Amino acid sequence: MKVAVTSVSDSLDSAVDARFGRCNRFLIINLNDMSFDVLQNQAQYEGHGAGISAAQAIINQGVGAVIAGSFGPNAFRIFDSANIPMYTFSGRVSDAIYKLKNNQLRPINSPTDGSHSGLTSSYGVGRGAGRGAGRGAGRGGRGAGQGMGGGRRRF
Repeated sequence: MKVAVTSVSDSLDSAVDARFGRCNRFLIINLNDMSFDVLQNQAQYEGHGAGISAAQAIINQGVGAVIAGSFGPNAFRIFDSANIPMYTFSGRVSDAIYKLKNNQLRPINSPTDGSHSGLTSSYGVGRGAGRGAGRGAGRGGRGAGQGMGGGRRRF
C-alpha cells in the first residue's frame, strides 16, 4: 500500500508538515519496501481551494491512506468521499509510518482544522473599486470587492 505524508523536506527523517493543503511537499511511501517519491504540492500557491486540489493530486497517486498534521474541511470531504483514511501526526515522517504499520494511529472522523479561505486569515468589507459600494474579501481588512449599485457610485 502507498501512503501520502505531508513533509517539510525530502527525507523520511523530516517532520510531518502541520498543514495539508498548503504543505510544501508530500512523500508518497510504499509500505512494502519503504521506497518513496517526492511530490511537490502545486496547490499550496492557490488563492483558495488548496485542500481540494492537493487532495485530488494525492488521490491520483493511488494512495491508500494520508497522514498530515491537520486536515481542513475541504480535504477531509474529498478523502472521506474516496474512502481514504486520514491520520494526524506530529513528529517525524518515519515515526508516523512506524506507528501506522503497527496500528498505533487512529483514523480521524472529522476535520481537524477550521474552515480556510485563501492565503490569509484576516478579511474585511470595504468600498469597491468601480461602481457602487463594494463588498469584498480584501486582505488585512481592506476591501477589494465588486461594485454594487445601479451604475452610479453611492456616497
